Amino acid sequence: MPQDYAEAVRWYRKAADQGDVKAQGFLGYMYYNGKGAPQDNAEAIRWYRKAADLGNVMAQDNLGYMYFEGKGVPQDYVEAVRWFRKAADQGYAKAQYDLGYMYSQGKGLPPDHAEAARWFRKAAKQGDTKAQRALKTRLSTPSKVLITIEFLGTILLLVSSYRSAGGAFGPQQRTAIVKELLGLSYLVLVCMGLFQMGVAQTNAFRFTKNLLAGMVLAMLISVIWQQSAKSVLRISGMLFVAFNLYAIAHYDVKHFAPAIRMFYLTNALLIGTAIPSAAAVWLAAKTYQEGQSRSGQAAPSQT
Repeated sequence: MPQDYAEAVRWYRKAADQGDVKAQGFLGYMYYNGKGAPQDNAEAIRWYRKAADLGNVMAQDNLGYMYFEGKGVPQDYVEAVRWFRKAADQGYAKAQYDLGYMYSQGKGLPPDHAEAARWFRKAAKQGDTKAQRALKTRLSTPSKVLITIEFLGTILLLVSSYRSAGGAFGPQQRTAIVKELLGLSYLVLVCMGLFQMGVAQTNAFRFTKNLLAGMVLAMLISVIWQQSAKSVLRISGMLFVAFNLYAIAHYDVKHFAPAIRMFYLTNALLIGTAIPSAAAVWLAAKTYQEGQSRSGQAAPSQT
């Protein structure tokens, strides 16, 4: 029998009109590729959505792709992630790779290389060649640069804290020890995330890592600019309020699941930045008050 795309479309349409989910997905595919029917992204979207709403994994993944590329619909990475996840959760290898890609690139959700690797591994086990290649070259150049900056910045903080800890044990030495412990803790979490240890895939780990990242960032700024505490506290406070107001104003139920991680990770970073800055402001005020009270005391005199 000779190949006949138009005849295939005719039969797909008959089955699709009767509610056959696979036929609906295939009909969308034919419209998208212009096989047996004029190329029509809007019509492809219509049939993909019918099948996707009924749980067809291929249609869900293809609908996610249409949102990813902005074909027939406005480009929307968050919506693309939502459909990729629906198909990936049902074990569809291509969607698992696509979802891993979105995590690795930070499109539609915060970048998360541990989560990207988890989805790549799921797809790779089913023979997906793209996922297998992705696992071999998991760390992108921007990721390597970011990790290098994290290590160098934290080491700079540790060296600065060590140098400031000279002399008798007192408030300055205690502050230096706290900085060193926080810096070392952050390096440990970075390494755990890099090697994808089990706990590194939990929300609690991600929140703690971002909280420490904010604290290390604020302390590192104080090394470069010693009078930065008030400015950093003010800026982090304004960003915290602005971000949460924006998040509340743009809340959307269907986008909530992928956006929740961005919400709590951003808040963790901003809160972490504020903590050492607030502590530095408080200590400076306390030191000033103690100095004022000492200067106000009467000097000893002879009677």
